[in-house]
Amino acid sequence: MDGERVAPGTLSTPPVADPIAQLSVDEREALLGALEALRSGSGPQRPRLLVYGLGSFGDALQLTPLLHCLRRRFAQAELILVHPHSLVRCLFAGHEDIDRLIVLPSPAHATMRSLVRAEALADLLVECRYVIQYSLVSGSAGLTPEEREFVESAQAGQQEWLPFVRRFPFDNDELWRATAARGWSMPRLMAHTAGFPDDDFEAYRVSLADEDLAARRELPQRYLAVCNSAEALAITQGPWTKVLPRDKMTRIVRGLKTFSLPVVLLGAKDDARIDGVDFDLRGRTSIREAAAVLRDAAAYVGPEGGLTNLARAMQTRSVVFFGSTPPEFFAFRANINVLPRRCGGCWWTTPSYLHQCPRLQVMPECTASIPERAVLSAVAEILR
Repeated sequence: MDGERVAPGTLSTPPVADPIAQLSVDEREALLGALEALRSGSGPQRPRLLVYGLGSFGDALQLTPLLHCLRRRFAQAELILVHPHSLVRCLFAGHEDIDRLIVLPSPAHATMRSLVRAEALADLLVECRYVIQYSLVSGSAGLTPEEREFVESAQAGQQEWLPFVRRFPFDNDELWRATAARGWSMPRLMAHTAGFPDDDFEAYRVSLADEDLAARRELPQRYLAVCNSAEALAITQGPWTKVLPRDKMTRIVRGLKTFSLPVVLLGAKDDARIDGVDFDLRGRTSIREAAAVLRDAAAYVGPEGGLTNLARAMQTRSVVFFGSTPPEFFAFRANINVLPRRCGGCWWTTPSYLHQCPRLQVMPECTASIPERAVLSAVAEILR
């Protein structure tokens, strides 16, 4: 080509990359189905908010105060929750603050947002990564001037926190420390960045129906509920850094027997058994049936995580032990939180922190140092 003259208009441009080419077949099919559902709405068009969440069912529960506030602030809008975890279908069935639920693998979320913007299929996009981020969709006209003014005001408060989530979740360690330095917890951070600083973002919300009570009806009137596992993730090696050593949890269950209440074990079918429990419900309940069991428990004992969040939604007080996750960020005011005597708080200091101690200890020192007596004393305080 050196020295050749090219006729005007004959220069080629690089092909535009297919925005969904990098997705797996399953991710692509889920995305196309979600977009088609958005395009095919019939009847009068309502303003539309798409709320994107990540993580497991415990993380989904963290969104319920936000959804409740958005429902109140955008009363005429259609609220659509987009989440990767299939359990949310059952967990949020009939939820008063969710008009529609889309289960979509998280790798497809960014592509969906890009295509929604391109076609103006929504008025407001809400990303939830502990920091709430609002994005108005150009070309949409569904929101009132007052609603747009609220969004723009909230966006101003979000700006200082957005640098912490640009590489989410790899800067979570910096995020929680900056939040704690402000004197805030995770719910307080969410409330502030969502534009609802005076609302209680620890008020998680799930409503139960009569059909959710089957497992509960098989239990006595009073009991204690326990668990020693976190949400199921694709982890095949190493000890969890959020849960207690198995022998320590067994001794705690033995100590719970002194309260003359039966002990109910909740969890997934593959979770480790805890010796000494009276009712083993691992893998025998739906998530909503587990919620009903937690609702009527005299107290719940377990690690920070999904079932602790579910107990909070049921307004059941819990004794929560912490290991790798920081209590400054995740602890609820209503609970009694038992902290490690040594180490702890290594959340996202390494990508593998959840199943491999960042200090490479075979048995994480943090959870091993939690005093059994402190757990039992906390249960006694709740039962008084």
